[in-house]
Amino acid sequence: PADARYNRTSSQLEMTLDSRSEIKMIEDDGSVPRISYNFVKLAALEGIQNKGFCDVLAVVVEISEITTLASKTTGEPLFKRTFSLVDDSGCSVPLTVWGEMCEKLTTDKRYPVLLCKGVRRGDFQGISLDAMKSTYFEFNPDIPEAHALRGWYDSVGSSRPFTALGGQGAGSADRDSERKTLEDVILHEQPRLFNEPKGIYYTTRVYVMFIKRTGALYYTACPETGRKVIELSPGRWRCEYTDKEYDHCHYKYILSLNMGDSTRSQWMSAFDEVGKTILGCPASDIAGLEGDDPIVSKLLSEASYKQFICRVRIKSEEYMGESRIKHQIFRADPVDFTTESKLLLQEIKQLESR
Repeated sequence: PADARYNRTSSQLEMTLDSRSEIKMIEDDGSVPRISYNFVKLAALEGIQNKGFCDVLAVVVEISEITTLASKTTGEPLFKRTFSLVDDSGCSVPLTVWGEMCEKLTTDKRYPVLLCKGVRRGDFQGISLDAMKSTYFEFNPDIPEAHALRGWYDSVGSSRPFTALGGQGAGSADRDSERKTLEDVILHEQPRLFNEPKGIYYTTRVYVMFIKRTGALYYTACPETGRKVIELSPGRWRCEYTDKEYDHCHYKYILSLNMGDSTRSQWMSAFDEVGKTILGCPASDIAGLEGDDPIVSKLLSEASYKQFICRVRIKSEEYMGESRIKHQIFRADPVDFTTESKLLLQEIKQLESR
């Protein structure tokens, strides 16, 4: 029988090989699947014991920026990234990945289907999922269950609300389908910040009105932590957090944008992933250029008046003894007019039923 302390699969049996074992390679006739899965719907995670392992197949609706934490035991930096998952059980759950997987687990596809084998069920702020070193991931796997989930999300799931079983993660998906005007946010959401120290997330349909050119559009980042580095000399940078020097660095966006809709405009901040989406290129493409450079001017002008569906966090922060309200864009997606039309029709029906 498999030792439950180390078993990360659904199998009840295990094999142990020693020095006397013989291994012989044979031709694969395809009769035995490479990997078997026992998928659990997100709504059924309530029935999985805490720290139990399971397989999950879900749609990724949001991916957070990589954040850095300090290990409580060693003080070493820990990298963390959160994925918001939904499936056809009508629930959303945050998945947290750690370490190198934060950089490796990426895709250019919007709302990809993610296969997770051997993730651990947690209870942080409700129900959550954590990746382990042994966890296997695959984006958009070529299996019937993934194709069915893809079809469901494209036809139904993208325009429906979800019940959040866990914390906000990268921004809760339970109200991600609700579009708020900027005026609604200022009048109804902002006053609630007093009771919400971690901030409030909202989704809005807005245009890029203006991108601030004065100051830096990007910063030089540590290859290991993503934190700012100091240029010591040409081709040499130092990260104070890791106390190391590097012969190369990464370039990451740090943008200040004026976003607007039919009700008002609002200044918002955005970082690297959002910057790539809005400007259409990585920050390394404009490294070394000033805001008034013709190449930069053309790039910013082309981004102006483009419309995006933005997931934004509004939060009150203290700066120099003063309280400031900040709006930070965590995700920006080009408008999918089919999805937005469905949402508008739903809003019209709700108004007609009143």
